[in-house]
Amino acid sequence: TGNACAVPTGLASNNITDTTATLSWHSVAGGISYGVQTRSLNGVWYDVPGTPVADTTITIDGLIPGATYEWRVRAKCGAG
Repeated sequence: TGNACAVPTGLASNNITDTTATLSWHSVAGGISYGVQTRSLNGVWYDVPGTPVADTTITIDGLIPGATYEWRVRAKCGAG
Protein backbone atom coordinates (compact mmCIF):
# COMPACT_ATOMS: atom_id res chain seq x y z
CA THR A 1 0.00 0.00 0.00
CA GLY A 2 1.11 3.55 -0.63
CA ASN A 3 1.70 6.28 1.85
CA ALA A 4 -1.32 8.27 2.96
CA CYS A 5 -2.02 11.33 0.83
CA ALA A 6 -3.86 14.51 1.61
CA VAL A 7 -7.10 15.00 -0.27
CA PRO A 8 -6.61 17.26 -3.31
CA THR A 9 -8.34 20.62 -2.94
CA GLY A 10 -9.13 23.49 -5.29
CA LEU A 11 -11.14 21.39 -7.73
CA ALA A 12 -12.20 23.47 -10.72
CA SER A 13 -13.91 22.86 -14.07
CA ASN A 14 -12.92 25.22 -16.87
CA ASN A 15 -13.10 25.63 -20.65
CA ILE A 16 -16.40 23.79 -20.70
CA THR A 17 -17.92 23.10 -24.12
CA ASP A 18 -20.80 20.84 -25.17
CA THR A 19 -18.56 17.77 -25.10
CA THR A 20 -15.32 18.67 -23.26
CA ALA A 21 -14.12 20.16 -19.99
CA THR A 22 -10.76 20.87 -18.41
CA LEU A 23 -10.51 19.69 -14.80
CA SER A 24 -7.86 20.98 -12.41
CA TRP A 25 -6.90 20.69 -8.75
CA HIS A 26 -4.12 21.62 -6.34
CA SER A 27 -1.18 19.27 -5.93
CA VAL A 28 -0.66 17.53 -2.60
CA ALA A 29 2.63 17.08 -0.75
CA GLY A 30 4.28 13.87 -1.91
CA GLY A 31 1.71 13.29 -4.64
CA ILE A 32 3.15 11.36 -7.60
CA SER A 33 -0.03 10.76 -9.58
CA TYR A 34 -3.73 11.57 -9.56
CA GLY A 35 -6.65 9.34 -10.45
CA VAL A 36 -9.70 11.12 -11.85
CA GLN A 37 -13.23 9.73 -12.09
CA THR A 38 -16.41 11.16 -13.58
CA ARG A 39 -20.05 10.17 -13.60
CA SER A 40 -23.34 11.48 -14.80
CA LEU A 41 -25.40 12.85 -11.93
CA ASN A 42 -25.95 10.02 -9.41
CA GLY A 43 -24.56 7.50 -11.91
CA VAL A 44 -21.67 5.03 -11.71
CA TRP A 45 -18.11 6.35 -11.30
CA TYR A 46 -15.74 5.70 -14.23
CA ASP A 47 -11.99 6.25 -14.49
CA VAL A 48 -11.16 9.03 -16.95
CA PRO A 49 -9.21 7.56 -19.89
CA GLY A 50 -5.52 8.38 -19.59
CA THR A 51 -5.50 8.49 -15.79
CA PRO A 52 -3.72 8.38 -13.49
CA VAL A 53 -1.80 11.51 -14.49
CA ALA A 54 1.23 13.20 -12.95
CA ASP A 55 -0.12 16.67 -13.76
CA THR A 56 -2.85 18.55 -11.87
CA THR A 57 -5.04 19.11 -14.91
CA ILE A 58 -6.75 16.93 -17.49
CA THR A 59 -9.13 17.59 -20.38
CA ILE A 60 -11.96 15.12 -20.75
CA ASP A 61 -14.09 14.63 -23.84
CA GLY A 62 -17.07 12.62 -24.98
CA LEU A 63 -19.46 14.43 -22.67
CA ILE A 64 -23.13 14.49 -23.55
CA PRO A 65 -24.35 18.02 -24.33
CA GLY A 66 -26.68 19.34 -21.64
CA ALA A 67 -25.93 16.52 -19.17
CA THR A 68 -24.79 17.15 -15.61
CA TYR A 69 -21.57 15.51 -14.46
CA GLU A 70 -19.73 15.07 -11.19
CA TRP A 71 -16.02 14.38 -10.84
CA ARG A 72 -13.50 13.50 -8.17
CA VAL A 73 -9.75 13.14 -7.90
CA ARG A 74 -7.57 10.97 -5.66
CA ALA A 75 -3.86 11.46 -5.06
CA LYS A 76 -1.32 8.65 -4.89
CA CYS A 77 1.78 9.17 -2.73
CA GLY A 78 4.84 6.95 -2.56
CA ALA A 79 5.18 3.50 -4.06
CA GLY A 80 2.37 0.96 -4.17
